[in-house]
Amino acid sequence: EDASGGDIVYMYHIHKRNKTFGIDKLVISNNNGEEIFYFDTTQADSEGEYPIYLIDRIEGTDTRYATNFLEFLKKRILFFCQ
Repeated sequence: EDASGGDIVYMYHIHKRNKTFGIDKLVISNNNGEEIFYFDTTQADSEGEYPIYLIDRIEGTDTRYATNFLEFLKKRILFFCQ
């Protein structure tokens, strides 16, 4: 079962059941398994915001993508509006 484009709660339950990601990596977007964006819930800042990381399965990388959800949204909007 895939959770591509699904909501965060649904994706959490899928990943928890499949033991692919835990609560420390809360997946927020999954592009057919090639790009997975997740909140790193172990790194809350002083305002309770979590950074967002990108797992790029093609490149084999796991890098910080945005410092918070607002920055994530801005980057994704710019990406899709190019």
